[in-house]
Amino acid sequence: MSDISQGPASAPEPSPPPPETGGSSRAPWWRRKAIVIPAALVAVAAIAAAIVFAIQSHEDSKGLQIALTPFVGSWHAHEEVLVIQPNGHGRETYPDRSTCPNAPMAGCGITGTVDFMLTSVSGDTATGAISAASNPKQPIGGPVSIKLVGGGQGLNLTVAGGDQGFPFCNSKDNQAASQYYCGA
Repeated sequence: MSDISQGPASAPEPSPPPPETGGSSRAPWWRRKAIVIPAALVAVAAIAAAIVFAIQSHEDSKGLQIALTPFVGSWHAHEEVLVIQPNGHGRETYPDRSTCPNAPMAGCGITGTVDFMLTSVSGDTATGAISAASNPKQPIGGPVSIKLVGGGQGLNLTVAGGDQGFPFCNSKDNQAASQYYCGA
């Protein structure tokens, strides 16, 4: 009989590593089902809550934009201009007489500004807060209130508790509105 060569001798399979001494063969804590499943549920719940919050915020902003519609536009009174955007941002530009109180209504050549953000509407009144102002008597965060008058032909602006005493009008072309509501 002939000897049949089996080829080179193969090395024996290595034995599995010995178990850790003094410990169990359990998975690390972050891989255990008791941790992974609740953690996944919490993550899903947090994502769902974030989506609901984002949708609600978007719907609220659309609702505010609709409510602000009668206030939006360019309004005028004497030398003052008030512009309100659909997103609630607004700016009043006026002759600043704070450094020259005895100057005529046209002021003394200094233009003052108040920027604000309207955040709510109730009936014919929109309210919000000052976001920037050239005059320190109008503090950031101070209240802003705008009330429609004359069936929407005019509005009264109150900034940080002060009122200029005459309404703004929304159309220079409407002479009746200009003469009555603008104080001009």
